[in-house]
Amino acid sequence: MISKVIWRKIIDFIFPKRCLGCGKNEEILCFSCLNGIPKAGWAGDKIHPALDYRDDKLKKALWLFKYGGYASFADIFGEIIYDKILEEIADMKIFAGDGKFIVIPIPLSPAKLKKRGFNQSELMARKICELGGEGLFVLRNDILIKVKETESQMSIRQKEKRLRNLVGAFAVKNGADLRGGNVIIIDDIITTGATINEATRVLKEAGAREVIAFTVAH
Repeated sequence: MISKVIWRKIIDFIFPKRCLGCGKNEEILCFSCLNGIPKAGWAGDKIHPALDYRDDKLKKALWLFKYGGYASFADIFGEIIYDKILEEIADMKIFAGDGKFIVIPIPLSPAKLKKRGFNQSELMARKICELGGEGLFVLRNDILIKVKETESQMSIRQKEKRLRNLVGAFAVKNGADLRGGNVIIIDDIITTGATINEATRVLKEAGAREVIAFTVAH
């Protein structure tokens, strides 16, 4: 069976890419249109989204990234989050110690990972660590794991149900590597914050010193 990623590469070879915003060839989201997306509003003291999800171009791009097999969006969105991280941590007083950051992507369940072919949050986290060079960011995709299959948060309208949906969804492995560390959570979209709040709770209970989150959109 051909994976979505391979199938997307075949389609892109046959049919040239067009920008989701202006329709120009070669770039699925050109630099000009990307720069025209409004910045995200405030989402919380320790949750930092970069862009406004209400923008139609961004909404389409994120959908293609998550469900359409466009894994290449990881580079674009990873750079956007990386810039946001540098902007925010420059003045942060909450981080101390060795100055390193444990970068943890929001995990998928094994079943969802198999179906999708990749974890979009992990791909972005890898790009962020690559941009940060040696020493500043350390990717750990083996600490936070998804232990419960949950309904998609995007499909749930009631806030209370969103919160219940995530209870017990995450667990920590290799907790000794986490204790006293400063953690950056990476995800694609924040809506109510239920996913990130539950992940933060689990990581803090396992011994993380501080936890902040960065997403592409809100």
